[in-house]
Amino acid sequence: MTENALKKELEKICPNCVDGFLDELLRCARLHSSKNADYNGTSELYLVTGVKGRIADVWRKMIRVMTLGWFDNAPKVPNETLLDTTQDLTVYSILLTVELRKLL
Repeated sequence: MTENALKKELEKICPNCVDGFLDELLRCARLHSSKNADYNGTSELYLVTGVKGRIADVWRKMIRVMTLGWFDNAPKVPNETLLDTTQDLTVYSILLTVELRKLL
């Protein structure tokens, strides 16, 4: 599906959330893709896959969100701001949903 087709579909489903919503999803996907490129073609940092792997991904990112958003003295990770981490969390949540749908 093209980006324009996605936007039209989204307009039908949620006319009040179109502005910025799809753009943010695309930014999240691009960030995820560029970070995965840093792992030399391997998209998995950990060996656990499927639903459990995705739950672990979401959990790790949620801990990071809490750490960055809650504590002023949180350890800094190069190139991973709170915004980056929430974008990662968005992607991992969608990937978890995809894994769960496979079980239906």
